[in-house]
Amino acid sequence: MPTDFPKKGDDKKISLRNSEEKQFDYEFAKNLKEQQPKIWKAGGNIRGNEAFMLWGRARDGQDTEAIREWIKEREAWAKRHFRDGQKFKGDVEPNLSNVAGVVAQIKWGVIGNLGERGMKDVILELTKKLEGRKDNMENQITETSKKGLENKVKEHNEEIKDLDLDWNARVTYNKLAKVFERGIGAYKTNPESVRPNVKSPEQWAFARVNSFLFALKKGRFQGGTHDTDLLPKEHPVKEKMEETENSQHVRKNPDCPDGYEHQMPDGSWMCGREHGGGYNKVDEKKLLSFLNIMKEDLITEIKLIKK
Repeated sequence: MPTDFPKKGDDKKISLRNSEEKQFDYEFAKNLKEQQPKIWKAGGNIRGNEAFMLWGRARDGQDTEAIREWIKEREAWAKRHFRDGQKFKGDVEPNLSNVAGVVAQIKWGVIGNLGERGMKDVILELTKKLEGRKDNMENQITETSKKGLENKVKEHNEEIKDLDLDWNARVTYNKLAKVFERGIGAYKTNPESVRPNVKSPEQWAFARVNSFLFALKKGRFQGGTHDTDLLPKEHPVKEKMEETENSQHVRKNPDCPDGYEHQMPDGSWMCGREHGGGYNKVDEKKLLSFLNIMKEDLITEIKLIKK
């Protein structure tokens, strides 16, 4: 009998390795849980917390019925909630009342339409706000760093003024300062991602600034994408992101509040969480089945401990 994984009709082993959905940065998620409990509790507090636990077990190589059931559920959940961070592609600022979707995506270990870097930026932005640093950006940037950023703005705008580009590649100090601040936040919040030769948060932040300026000028990133919300609308990276989003089993549906629905692994279509799916809609039969599996797993673990 086929496993119907990762989609109906397939017969691959049910594992994260065979999933069509890329995994979010587990260490970042773990740090978020441990260091920012207020943000962690902002979304996915029932099934999401269980999902994070099972995600960790799956990463450790455990292979139980509960984990396999969750991995299959994750495949559909990721598609149904793909657009949960959509609001942050605009000018909406993150706060504890509107980041539930992104936090839940992180707990499930999936990457939505913001991309991994965009999801991290939302969390880092909210972290700054909760720590009282959001409204005091200028005080966080030393005079030396500020002068460096101002010089980069001037040099960049001079370099691109005569280029025939299809997008506005000019940059402002405030925009570059935002990139810099996110770099500082990433260095402090997710140190595992920092290269060994980087000696300070400022060095890491300036590397991010340089990468952003390169993308503004060349229309592409040299490495991973970041700060795409700060790119101009016509920028090639932004256009490519829109094309990718529209190709990921998403189609228009006027009955969904935002006009979109997603294709599930079984081929069916449904609106996502923001569009009528809802975190509070629970399949009681499925939930009961999952709890019974979890109970059996727990009993097995207790027996092993007693041995």
